[in-house]
Amino acid sequence: MLQFCMAMVNSALNSNPKCYTGILIQKKVFGVPIGPSGATEILGLIYADDPTFGYWYAHIMEHPDKPKVFVSAIVWSTKLVNAPSTQLQFERFRYWIMDRLEYEPCLSQRDGDVYSESKSLIGAATELAMMIIEFDIKKRCECDGKLADGSQADNRILSVYGMTGAFDENGAWPPPPMPTFLKVVRNQP
Repeated sequence: MLQFCMAMVNSALNSNPKCYTGILIQKKVFGVPIGPSGATEILGLIYADDPTFGYWYAHIMEHPDKPKVFVSAIVWSTKLVNAPSTQLQFERFRYWIMDRLEYEPCLSQRDGDVYSESKSLIGAATELAMMIIEFDIKKRCECDGKLADGSQADNRILSVYGMTGAFDENGAWPPPPMPTFLKVVRNQP
C-alpha cells in the first residue's frame, strides 16, 4: 500500500510542470563551453546532506586575472543553487557565489585539496577529480566543536570568486537570474 501511495504522489508531481526540483537534483555534474566567466566551466555538487553542513560544489573556471589558467576549486556555501537548465544553473551559481558572496574559503588538509590552478581543462579536471576522491566532510568543517587536525583555511579562492560583490551604490543586490520562456505570438490578419 505504501508503494501505491508513493506512486500516486509521484504521478501527481510528474504531471504538474510547476512542481520542479531543478537539474541539480537530477544530475551531479554539468559543463558548458562558454559559461558566465566567458570560458568553459564545469560544476558539480559534491555534498548536500543536512543544511547545517552547507552545500559543497566542485567548480572549474578560467581564472579571472590569469588568462588560459583554469581553476579547480571546492566551494562551500549555505545556498543550494539549482535551476531548470544548465546555462541558468551556471548563471545562478555565479550570482550566488560571486555576486552575492554566499561562499567561504574551505578548510584544507594539504596544499591542492581545495584549490588548484592548471594550464589546461584536462589538468583542471584531473585535479578536481582528485579533490573529490579525497573529500571527507569531517575534515572540511567544524565537527563536534573542533576542527580536524591540520585543517587550515585556503584563501586563494578569494582571488577567483571575489570579496566585493555586485551590489549597487545603494547596497541593493541585482535580482537573481530567472528562466526565460518563449511565447508564441500570432499576428492578427
